[in-house]
Amino acid sequence: MSKRKLEEEDNAHLSLEEIGESMPPCHLKNAFNPEELTGCHPKGYCGMLQSLCERLPIQMHFEPCELDEEGAPPLFKRCVALLRSKPELKELMDVDKARVKLRLSGKGKFVHRNRYRRRNIICCLDGEQWWLFVKSAAKDANGVALADTFLNSTSNKNWNGYRSNAYPKGLSLEEMKRIASEVHPDCEAKVLQLKAGDVMTFDGRWWHATQYDSPVLNLFFTPGKDMEVAVREHHRRMAMPFQKGLKIATINMAKCSKLSGNWQQDKTGAGVEWGKLEKEAEEGKAVDDEVKK
Repeated sequence: MSKRKLEEEDNAHLSLEEIGESMPPCHLKNAFNPEELTGCHPKGYCGMLQSLCERLPIQMHFEPCELDEEGAPPLFKRCVALLRSKPELKELMDVDKARVKLRLSGKGKFVHRNRYRRRNIICCLDGEQWWLFVKSAAKDANGVALADTFLNSTSNKNWNGYRSNAYPKGLSLEEMKRIASEVHPDCEAKVLQLKAGDVMTFDGRWWHATQYDSPVLNLFFTPGKDMEVAVREHHRRMAMPFQKGLKIATINMAKCSKLSGNWQQDKTGAGVEWGKLEKEAEEGKAVDDEVKK
């Protein structure tokens, strides 16, 4: 592994203040067929997710998988094949593991930025939305962050980063364009439209916001160390009082999926040593009980 790549992985947990520059947005239009990626019409996913909760947004997190893992979900495998075919994403796809998340949202989100590096690859599966991006690394001659000052940034341990006191609520498209035109030129602000079939990637340490009024279904592909930091931060914040009660469902393969049609055989047809498994389970419980003491 190259020295540069090792440094990139080591820096995944660092904040913007500690590392400086971050990846600019990359937008690939008409990059894929949503039905081919999902294996059905994306509206099917929208209907299923919306039936789980009356209020949006709602998210479904997949377990992290190795990119070439044989038992990975079919959706994950198709996503890896798609993203590997895009030369613009070569660096991001040069990782061992990644995670997929589906997010169905009903309206845009206020302007914010992440504390740590979060280089998601977003595949828009259904709907369309406007995005605002403002580079947060640009500073004036005194080392003061230009965008943070313009947006009057604030932070809280309950959040995964920073929000804007100047714009605390969702932005209209007109407000997005006004911010992009008024912020300092070094902030490289831009407004773009993401549609179904588009792929986009950016570092979440850029200030970003979305605007739309109809449901949008996006697939988030988070690679490598960025994924590990995302999972860690998710667990940290979900344990906080304000985030309690958000979990809706757990999706697992049924236990019998490890067996063939015969309970005495595993899915490969080999015999299952139930007595040995029972003993191992009891020994494991004894170790856990001892640790708790």
